Amino acid sequence: MQAQCLFQWTRPGREALWQIQGILNTCQRRWPQLAERATPGDAAVADWCDWVAGAL
Repeated sequence: MQAQCLFQWTRPGREALWQIQGILNTCQRRWPQLAERATPGDAAVADWCDWVAGAL
């Protein structure tokens, strides 16, 4: 019973990580210039992507 409960709790967590990684990959693929941080908006998004990648 405990193993089944643990599986039910870890599955959504893995799904959430997969979704977040997909968002990061999409941002980097669609806007490769973010790494240059040419504008304040680019810098904000690049900083967020860096922070999230470090937190994963």
